[in-house]
Amino acid sequence: MSYAVDVGMTLNFKNIFFETSCSVSFGIYNLIKTIGHKKILFGSDSPTASTLPIEIEKILSLPRISKEMKQDILYNNVNRLLENIN
Repeated sequence: MSYAVDVGMTLNFKNIFFETSCSVSFGIYNLIKTIGHKKILFGSDSPTASTLPIEIEKILSLPRISKEMKQDILYNNVNRLLENIN
């Protein structure tokens, strides 16, 4: 996770996104504070790392993060990214 934060701080390209699988909630929270929630995509890495409910709960349990920001991470960000591909 510290590598992701370092990359987020040094590379500010519009086409770089981070995904949440195999990350701890604290790391995801720090990444949001470093690069913003619009550059983070929900990732489950399921079934390899953990169960889908655990991966979802990592996002839902983030402290001091609005419901809208959580919705962006869980759905809206990847939807916007895929809409721009067409």
